[in-house]
Amino acid sequence: MKIFETLLFAITWLTLQVAAAPVNKRFFSPSSPTFSLIAVHNGTTFNSNLVKFNGSAIKLGSDDKAFFGTIQADKGYILNLPSTNNSNQSSTVNAVVSNQTHLISTTTKNGSASEHFGITNGWLSYLNSTQFLACPESASNATSKSSNSTSNSTIEYDLFANPLNKTKCANGKGYDVKLLVQLSLPISYSPESNSFGFFKRFVNKLFK
Repeated sequence: MKIFETLLFAITWLTLQVAAAPVNKRFFSPSSPTFSLIAVHNGTTFNSNLVKFNGSAIKLGSDDKAFFGTIQADKGYILNLPSTNNSNQSSTVNAVVSNQTHLISTTTKNGSASEHFGITNGWLSYLNSTQFLACPESASNATSKSSNSTSNSTIEYDLFANPLNKTKCANGKGYDVKLLVQLSLPISYSPESNSFGFFKRFVNKLFK
């Protein structure tokens, strides 16, 4: 009986301590840890293919540097691209999703970044969806690179958000991909999990 009373007291004390904290400081974190991305699909084309960033475009199948990102909740859950030194220091480069084509590109203009990015069960999400599409880059870009290269160039792919599963590639065959977030520990980071609501659901489950 004493063990049960002690456990009940400990749970009550912890609940009171959390309830005493300001709501906006209970579990809210303004930024996620820095992460890289690996594109995965059910074939071999992008099986464990590292997402790359060339300074202006986010690509698959390129020889550019690895993409590093962090989601900034205090700015509307935007996807920020910090310096590639794997730090949490934010930069002026943010991801933006085209309203017409759903192409994921970057912007440095204040207030123009796309909101509603997140991490859902270890996958990058946009508008609560983990569906993305890899499309061959435009024919003009591919031709230009091929003519300026002495080696056999590989096809590079652009990334598109595909929240409604209706996004189409303008040219070539596209591939449905999911973007695996590379962190030391799998986490979820979204408005639903990054708030007091998470603790409330946990307490409700505990006492059911």
